[in-house]
Amino acid sequence: MQLNLLKTALFISLSLILSGCITLQKSTKVLPPPPANFVPMEMGAEGKREISDYAKKRMELFASEDISKLQKGNVFVGGSITERYPLAIHYPGIVVVNRGIGGDTIGGLAAYGVYDRLSSTIINLNPSKLILLVGINDLIWVKSVSMEKKIDQYAYLVWTIRRRLPDTQLYLISNLPCKGKLAYVNDDTERFNLNLKKIAQIYGAQYIDIAPHFRDEKGELKAELATDDIHINQAGYKIMTDLYKKEIFQ
Repeated sequence: MQLNLLKTALFISLSLILSGCITLQKSTKVLPPPPANFVPMEMGAEGKREISDYAKKRMELFASEDISKLQKGNVFVGGSITERYPLAIHYPGIVVVNRGIGGDTIGGLAAYGVYDRLSSTIINLNPSKLILLVGINDLIWVKSVSMEKKIDQYAYLVWTIRRRLPDTQLYLISNLPCKGKLAYVNDDTERFNLNLKKIAQIYGAQYIDIAPHFRDEKGELKAELATDDIHINQAGYKIMTDLYKKEIFQ
């Protein structure tokens, strides 16, 4: 009797395994490799520039926070457009963390940027969601790096985030258009953004193209949404929030 019960149990278990209802080991996704043509310049390497005084002050502010209260939250990362985003006003009742630093770049090359501060300002928060908006400062100010290398640089940043935070929902946000004296960068920005969409597909992130909502008939940043040639005003942040709530915080 016991032998028959054992045989029956083994038969049922084998059937469930073969049907996929039970797996012998947890399946894992294989992370695609980083871009082959990019090797990051780590802090302390020859030619690596020091962190700016402004970024240093922001980093000190981040270090002073009680991160135990910020775990598994929603982390916004980027440059000044992110830093100026009044998150607490737009996202009441949920944990939102602003990790924007004015002037920040992608990082990983001579200029200090997001890549260089991943461990101390992002990875240590174990975010549930990570919203990344970066690249416009590289396109405008970093003249010594080709467009192709900037794209690889961004891809390496995303690959690193994916490797370090495999369970975090990662959102790559399109860079916004500029206007006036900075409008010359808009063609490059559109080209760069198209590559962000491809990078998102490769590394299992979600690309959100918000740029069309900020672009006027000339392809420039709408004057009514701008404080200057690159930054957005509170009306702009309201549009950004509406888009994020639709695509990220449903």
